[in-house]
Amino acid sequence: MGLNKNQPAKGTILIADPALDELYFHRSSILITEHGQAGTVGFVLNKEMDITLGQAVEDFKGLEIPVYLGGPVGRENMYYVHTAGRLIPNAIEIKPGLYFGGDYKIVKKLILSGNLKSNEIKFFIGYSGWTAGQLDKEMEKESWFVTHCKMEYIFTKDTKNLWKRVLKEMGDEFALIANFPDDPSLN
Repeated sequence: MGLNKNQPAKGTILIADPALDELYFHRSSILITEHGQAGTVGFVLNKEMDITLGQAVEDFKGLEIPVYLGGPVGRENMYYVHTAGRLIPNAIEIKPGLYFGGDYKIVKKLILSGNLKSNEIKFFIGYSGWTAGQLDKEMEKESWFVTHCKMEYIFTKDTKNLWKRVLKEMGDEFALIANFPDDPSLN
């Protein structure tokens, strides 16, 4: 394996190689919520959609909380990650202090009462999924870099610069990659 020696695992971040030009994954930063023998599941953190939670879900009418395109799979459903795991029954711990899913009625109650703020929960339409061995093959082709997850990566408001920021924080070699032009032919 080339530059990046880290392996994907639950609670890590996948960073797309700048040459990965696939529609959903171009310059994406993906939170891995599950990784095992059955495959891998995650959510693209930096693809904000043109709708808010209040526009997407009748229960939250008027709320200006951003919604993100989590990936190409399951786009008929909404998913969420949050920091309120102990308050939300059936939430699954991704890493200490970070959770996936849980009882929707409790999430709704916490948000509407102001006890769960927009910087503590992130909503996604769809998710990113890889079958068993699929991500490993993509890693062999060096389509992805893997790094540790910081909470500020998940809940940053500056998602447009997240891909570049994470690469720069990974070290000097990766900082060079972060500055790779979007279209090298224009360089």
